Amino acid sequence: MKTTQILLIIIVYFFTISCKKEDTNGLANKIYDNGPLSTGNLNSATPQDAAPAGKSWSEIQLTNGFYGFGTTPNLSADDFIVPPGESWKIDSIKTYCYHSGYTLAVSPVYATRIRIWKGEPDQVGSAIIVGDTSTNVLRSSTSSNIFRISKGDNNLLREIWENTSAFNSAISLTLTEGVYWLEVVHYASNDFATYIPPVTVTGQLNKSGANAITKNRTGGAYTKIADSNSDAIQDIPFKIYYRK
Repeated sequence: MKTTQILLIIIVYFFTISCKKEDTNGLANKIYDNGPLSTGNLNSATPQDAAPAGKSWSEIQLTNGFYGFGTTPNLSADDFIVPPGESWKIDSIKTYCYHSGYTLAVSPVYATRIRIWKGEPDQVGSAIIVGDTSTNVLRSSTSSNIFRISKGDNNLLREIWENTSAFNSAISLTLTEGVYWLEVVHYASNDFATYIPPVTVTGQLNKSGANAITKNRTGGAYTKIADSNSDAIQDIPFKIYYRK
């Protein structure tokens, strides 16, 4: 009898734990990733150069020529899709940038300004869902442990910073199914110019379907972000942390 009671208690305990896991599964943080930056810890030189321990390279691919595109004072935007039947409650957003020649351990980035559009920015029928170009939504900026390099290079002059942003906690941001665009600009101390490295896929000029756009935040029209050498249209790296 005592053995039976103990077994019953164990069964009830694990059943309870299982139910709790199932109940909270829908609240688990999920990640939308718009594309990779790292191309690994070895470059394409002969012999290959290894990145410093715990770091990796983001190496320019094939006939591409540029390290990144300017974001100060430019706005840059790229699209993402909330699939049919889904709703995303946005918790935070991670964007990426570097400042050429900056080698200090502390990030130079002190502000990010983000808008989320339903539809392509500045197009008829599109609308801003949240955000503006004056409110700083940056929560932290730390090293991504990735260095942007040209083909076969191994310098450490373009450390990529990972910038975590979140809208005011009073804003309950839930996106229903549809096509959205994330628009971002970064600001660094001492008026340093910041640059966004493009999504980088090993062995490709760009990510399939790349369509990122940019414009000066003081005015003008959006144009496609194209590599300066290959003219291949690029994408912006970002991650969205959300719950369904």
